[in-house]
Amino acid sequence: MVSEMRARGAFQSVDLYDGSTTCDWIVSGTLDHLEEVDEGADVWIEVGLSARLKSTRTGEVLWQGTSTKRVKADKRSVPGVVARMSREMGSAVEALVTSMLDRLSQPVPAQSNFQQ
Repeated sequence: MVSEMRARGAFQSVDLYDGSTTCDWIVSGTLDHLEEVDEGADVWIEVGLSARLKSTRTGEVLWQGTSTKRVKADKRSVPGVVARMSREMGSAVEALVTSMLDRLSQPVPAQSNFQQ
């Protein structure tokens, strides 16, 4: 997630939070689902991620989202399944960052404490 956010260049800085530095916003998330599902001759990869962007000053959640993917594995081998899981995790992260940036590009409601 950090790499994708850095690559998009939409933030002044993006770093892993170590608990000792000061920051304005925290992105946190969870891996909700990561599974190989065998259905007959087919192997499916299921990925689910959730994340949110929260102000450290006010506790306000500015954005939250989920991304789920279900795709057929190209190869039934362990390396093939692992490679496809990795690609789909990357795709899910890209979708979350896109959703976050879309939200940040929208006007902020008057009652919000977020300052662009």
